[in-house]
Amino acid sequence: MGFVVNTNEFYTFSVRLTSDEKAILDSIIAAKSCTRAEAIRLALRVGAPLLAANISVNLTRVLMALEILLAECLERVDRRDPEKVAQLVDTAAKRVDEFHA
Repeated sequence: MGFVVNTNEFYTFSVRLTSDEKAILDSIIAAKSCTRAEAIRLALRVGAPLLAANISVNLTRVLMALEILLAECLERVDRRDPEKVAQLVDTAAKRVDEFHA
């Protein structure tokens, strides 16, 4: 996978993990096909900025809100032009692949 590193300074840490924490790390490794060190760096890059800004995210709530918006959007498009629904879904799928893969 590899990550761009903007510095020549590196630090090494030894961290103990619970079995649950190791399972989370292993799931990142499997999902991203990366090394343990890369998975830890990725988790830090994604999670640390949220924690540092004191932001918590309830993913269930976010996904529920997105599903409600999607259902409403598709319903409106279907009322106006049913044939556009497939185009909308196709465009969204392409954008997910492009921006969120």
